[in-house]
Amino acid sequence: MVNYLSILSASVFSFIVGMVWYSPALFGNKWAKLASIDFKKPKNKISVGVSMLLGFLSTLILASVFQYIINLLKISGPAAGATLGFWFWLGFLATSLLGVILWEGKPWALYILNATYWLINLVVIGAVLGYWA
Repeated sequence: MVNYLSILSASVFSFIVGMVWYSPALFGNKWAKLASIDFKKPKNKISVGVSMLLGFLSTLILASVFQYIINLLKISGPAAGATLGFWFWLGFLATSLLGVILWEGKPWALYILNATYWLINLVVIGAVLGYWA
């Protein structure tokens, strides 16, 4: 059964984690420097609002798939959901994000910053979805 409220809740929490993590107060300026992003001369032609909307929609999809797998595995509880989030991170994101180091020549610090964000993000999404399961 699809629980739209849990998917929306997980997506909102995920979005908050991302806004805080990549804010200038935490790692936003360091991330921009490591990723060679100049906010005054953006390479992306998409507006910030559209980018945020598309980012949120992609998070809704991620949370929907995550919930589907939680339902398949009959996982319940925030700890079990967070644990699954860790395994998703290790198996999919921690490995996939290495491409920016191996093939794009980006610094290890960027990998560590982004990989740590995804670890926290997937653990939070898993905990929220596990809570509702």
